Amino acid sequence: MSMQLRPGLVHAICQDDIILLDLLQDRYFAVPRVLHGSFLRVVAAGEQDAADLAALADLLGPAGLQPGSPQADSRTDRLQAVEGKLPCQQQSAGGALFARALFLRAYAIAWLRIAPLDRVIGRLEARKRNL
Repeated sequence: MSMQLRPGLVHAICQDDIILLDLLQDRYFAVPRVLHGSFLRVVAAGEQDAADLAALADLLGPAGLQPGSPQADSRTDRLQAVEGKLPCQQQSAGGALFARALFLRAYAIAWLRIAPLDRVIGRLEARKRNL
């Protein structure tokens, strides 16, 4: 039986770093480079090495890994790589549009400071479903 990250704990590989986003504890952190091999063997390849599991248990805590096959996170399985520059057109923004953008930016900053990250992401997912 292989191991997977617990629900609410997702990872991304960014260049040479492995970043973990913990929605339940409202934090993110990088996997130390010395544990990259252990992480990839256990989480990505599903291998069961006792030393790798012990090292990851120290990093993630006793509930960080759980039995089961690795599954794609519903939020990340639809991501696509974007290459090159995105096409942009320069437009003159009117005063009302500029004021709305400033208001929405301030609203987003305030929401991110007062709400846990899992609630923010859940709200965005709900809005996306309703569109």
